[in-house]
Amino acid sequence: MVKQLPCLTGSALKGRSLTAAVALISGVGFMLFGYDQGVMSGLFQAGQFAAYFPKMAETPPYALATSGSVPSNPAFDSTIQGAVTGIYEIGAMVGSLIVLWKGDKIGRRSSIAIGACTMIVGTIIMTAVNIKYDANSRLTQFAIGRVVTGLGNGLNTSTIPMWQSELSKAHNRGLLVLIEGALIAGGIMISYWIDYGFYWIDGSSVQWQFPIAFQCAFAIVLLLGILCLPESPRWLIKKGHHEQAAKVLAQLDNTTTDDPAVQTQLRQLQESIGAAEELMGDFSYKELLQNGPEQNLYRTSIAFVAQAFQQLSGINLITYYAATVFASVQPENKTARLLTCGNGTEYFLASLVALFMIDTLGRRNLMMWTAFGMSASMAVLAGTVKQINDNPGKTLPESYVASVFLYLFNTFFALGWLGMTWLYPPEVTSIRIRAPASAIATSSNWLFNFLIVMITPIAFNNIKWQTYLIFTVLNAFFIPVIYIFFVETKRRSLEELDLLFAESYDDGKGSFFKWSHFMTTACYLSLHKRLLSSEELDAELAKKFGDDHITTMRSRLSGNQVPISDKAEKTSAHDEDSPHDNLSSHSGSRHS
Repeated sequence: MVKQLPCLTGSALKGRSLTAAVALISGVGFMLFGYDQGVMSGLFQAGQFAAYFPKMAETPPYALATSGSVPSNPAFDSTIQGAVTGIYEIGAMVGSLIVLWKGDKIGRRSSIAIGACTMIVGTIIMTAVNIKYDANSRLTQFAIGRVVTGLGNGLNTSTIPMWQSELSKAHNRGLLVLIEGALIAGGIMISYWIDYGFYWIDGSSVQWQFPIAFQCAFAIVLLLGILCLPESPRWLIKKGHHEQAAKVLAQLDNTTTDDPAVQTQLRQLQESIGAAEELMGDFSYKELLQNGPEQNLYRTSIAFVAQAFQQLSGINLITYYAATVFASVQPENKTARLLTCGNGTEYFLASLVALFMIDTLGRRNLMMWTAFGMSASMAVLAGTVKQINDNPGKTLPESYVASVFLYLFNTFFALGWLGMTWLYPPEVTSIRIRAPASAIATSSNWLFNFLIVMITPIAFNNIKWQTYLIFTVLNAFFIPVIYIFFVETKRRSLEELDLLFAESYDDGKGSFFKWSHFMTTACYLSLHKRLLSSEELDAELAKKFGDDHITTMRSRLSGNQVPISDKAEKTSAHDEDSPHDNLSSHSGSRHS
């Protein structure tokens, strides 16, 4: 048996209180993620930060805070700025790959707890830099702290969406995970305002140290919270902790373990997970490259691409360098900084609007239409910034237009991409490959995040306004790819999605593409196949795994720690309200 962290509250939290607590702690994890993304933006023009790290700062060492134009720093190196800022993403990518390697073994809660502790250590390393050290030593220590903090964030962001999805119900799964996305924007907003406030404290190193250190507050809350909440029931069943899984399912429904609905949910999960494990044996990483009835390669690929597209949209061109970007279109420093804070605030508010759209418009439509809006915004930015660059030092009408479209870009991104790509990978992958596939998807997010954050200062320094043209083309490219390959997951249980992928393989008799609709067979079925009831889901499980195999599984499970009552056999879980709906528990199916 796998060792687990103790749950400090036991089963005290139940029903809606438990669901709310899971959402809150998951949100804190992503607020920490957002805060880390935004906090560096306002430090590059802080005089105290320049005194410690002159090659990263755009203003001279010890420069006083000013409302006017910011003086330039002759020691500034855009390559160093991009590398040290972006190296955080390399640490995060390594963290996500650790989840790929060990995530399923150590469990969801343990991974998150380790991630929170690692981030606290990284923060201490960064803020403990001593001014008495030489500049290169200070820069090296800061970079190491960035890597360590990124490592912890990689562990968290690869695990928290899985953990929350596996503790959520089908009808509000999208809402809860998008709340995480909104809180990423909330974290960014908080970092911008803290940077703004401490910018004016220009006589002490607290000007930059407090904004960096403040992320520990989020990490501590995350650590304490995860110690008070239960493990995923799906992971518990997979690891043989059936009695504990039943208790968690009962907690989620605010009932007891002998409740017929809980017994039915438990049985369905045991059968599907057990059948998959028996049919397919021990997991092998090469399964991620297979595209048989389970369609693992296809599913892992669209999860990977969704996360990559999020970063290639150009969002972190703005997020990480917001103060620099607004200073480039608005020469008056205080105005530029307030525009930065306003942008973070508007970003957060727009992300709240997305909460009411995700399960109405669906995943595909939101991603495609907002990609069009982001492409158009970047095109306008290219034209307006060119005019601003051609007339340096002047406040032109184009300055105001550019500011508006920076806000609009963030609005479109918040509506369609901010939380979406954290929701989508766990939805389209089965429980057998969910941990490694989600880790691979998250690693793509960090890899392309590093690419964008690394090249942005260099691109602004060399090709200037043409930087925005790159992202105009990239965002436009996303639209046909989403239409052709991305399945619609709206309101489908994750178990049902597994069956849908298997059916698409059978429906096409091995044909991956449906040429009559110019999309994959899985996409076509996800758009046109009606939702299954719980009874139909049971029938499909029996059909795919075989009645004899399911009967054998039930016979074995009836002797387990948690009995399956005759009454429970006849009781079906409600399609919209049962926790089993939130998670697909098998990896697809094979013919009996």
